[in-house]
Amino acid sequence: MSKDKVVIRRSLNTVVYILVVICTLLSLFPTVYALILAMIKESAGYQMYENPAIIFQSITLENFKKVFEKYPIMRWTLNSFIVAVSSTVLYTFIASLAAFSFSRLRYPGRKIIFTICLSSMLIPGVINIVPNNILIREMGLYNSLLAMILPGLGGVGGVFLIKQFMDNIPKDFDEIARVDGASNFRIYWSVILPMCKPVLIAQAVFSFQGAWNDFLWPIIVTDNSASRTLAAGLYIDVLSQAQYRGLVCAASIISAIPIIVLYIFGQKYFTQGVGRGGLKR
Repeated sequence: MSKDKVVIRRSLNTVVYILVVICTLLSLFPTVYALILAMIKESAGYQMYENPAIIFQSITLENFKKVFEKYPIMRWTLNSFIVAVSSTVLYTFIASLAAFSFSRLRYPGRKIIFTICLSSMLIPGVINIVPNNILIREMGLYNSLLAMILPGLGGVGGVFLIKQFMDNIPKDFDEIARVDGASNFRIYWSVILPMCKPVLIAQAVFSFQGAWNDFLWPIIVTDNSASRTLAAGLYIDVLSQAQYRGLVCAASIISAIPIIVLYIFGQKYFTQGVGRGGLKR
């Protein structure tokens, strides 16, 4: 390779790295800004633009203390964990069963059914809010955690993601298991599912994040503070009533901590699951 090409390649790599750093800083800026406002006194929040050094002189955890004292954060957090964990486990199991059916089994109308399922992804989710709300009320589940869990179990995105991953697993494993007398469910549970660990964890991260951050649906199916999830409680009670930006930012940081921890521990499987799910042998 000529020296000119080497210089050009290094220059392009440098430009790419600079752009990546700039984009990273821009994406982190809102989080860092919220963290600063949450950890300094309210009076310092208005003075830091003229005197940035005041940030280090006004660090305090008072905003976090006020959030826990003024609002039922622990109750909201418990509700969010119950809803998010239940939704994640149930949906991942249901989606993996459906994906196994579409990927490994052969039956009449399989491709048509899968096409219809994929087509449903084109329908905006807000269209289902009214009929789902009517169903929840008719079932007597209003103001219950089940009202926030059940409607999310019919999503198709996870089915597609897991199916794409399963398609990359050689079908020789299925044939060997059938020779040994394994049933379809035995093949699913003991052969295919262990191989799908990366994509299952990736889907679990997606599901947990969606259930944890969702605030619109919990607001619709609850009308009292004790029944709300953390995101809904922050939106209704904290954001609408808090007079100080630091209080709102402190509450937002608290709600983001579980998702950040989840991504840190699941990053390896997350990238493997999404990456291999897009490959086709």
